[in-house]
Amino acid sequence: MNKPGKLFLLSENELLVLINNPRFRNIINDRVNGSTELLKQFLELIIEEVPSDDEIIAASSKFMSKFTDMIVIKNTLEGLINQEYILAEVKKELDKIENSHIIIANKIRTIISNESTIATFSNSKTVQDVINYLKPKITYVFESLPGGEGKFLSENILSKSKLVTDEIGLQMLIGKKVDLVLIGCDAIFWEKGIINKIGSRKIIENANQCDIKVYILSSSNKISTNFIKPKSDILEYIEFIPNMYLVMDN
Repeated sequence: MNKPGKLFLLSENELLVLINNPRFRNIINDRVNGSTELLKQFLELIIEEVPSDDEIIAASSKFMSKFTDMIVIKNTLEGLINQEYILAEVKKELDKIENSHIIIANKIRTIISNESTIATFSNSKTVQDVINYLKPKITYVFESLPGGEGKFLSENILSKSKLVTDEIGLQMLIGKKVDLVLIGCDAIFWEKGIINKIGSRKIIENANQCDIKVYILSSSNKISTNFIKPKSDILEYIEFIPNMYLVMDN
C-alpha cells in the first residue's frame, strides 16, 4: 500500500534521527561487506532502534541512493516502504535472508562435500553462510584487492580456510588445485550477466580456461529487469560465460 505524503508527518529533524545514527553512517560508508550483509545490518539497526515508519522511509531512501548498484537493497527496501506496517515487515525480511542461504546451501549440497576444495573471492555473506553450512575440506579465500576484504571472510569461515594473495589464487586455478569456485554477486541481469566486486571477471575467465566451474550464489531478490552498468569504482559487470552457474533460492 502506497503512503503518499507520509514523509510530511514529521519535522526534518525527526526524520533525520535514524540517518544521523553513527551505526547508520558506518553502514553506508562500508566498502568491505557485500550487499546482503549491508542490507542485513541496516534491517537489524531498524529492529534495535524501533524508528517510526517515516524515519525508516527517509533512511531507506538515503540507503538506496548510496548503493544504487546493489539490486537486493533496492528491491527489498522499495518493497518494504510500501507495506502498511513497515516495522512489522523488517523481521520477516531478516528471516528471508537466513532462509535464502539455507535453500541455496541445500541446492548445492550435492556438489560440495567435506572433501571439496573451494576457492572464493571478496566477502559475500551468502558464500560465508553456505560454506559454514556445508563445511568443505578447505576454502582458499582470495585476498580480494583492492580493499583486501577477503581476510574478513576467511576469519568468519568456521571450517578450515586459508587466505591467499590474488596472484597465488589465480595460480591455484591454473594448477587445478581447487574443485570449484564460489562467489556472490550484487546484481543479476537475466541471460546477460552479473555485477560483483572488481576482479571477479578475471577469476571467472581464468577458471573457465582451466575448466573449473564457478557457482554464483544469490537470492532471487538480486534480479534486475533493467540492465545498468555499475557506477561504483569497486564493482564490475561480468557477462555470463559457459563455466558460470547460478544457484538461487527460488
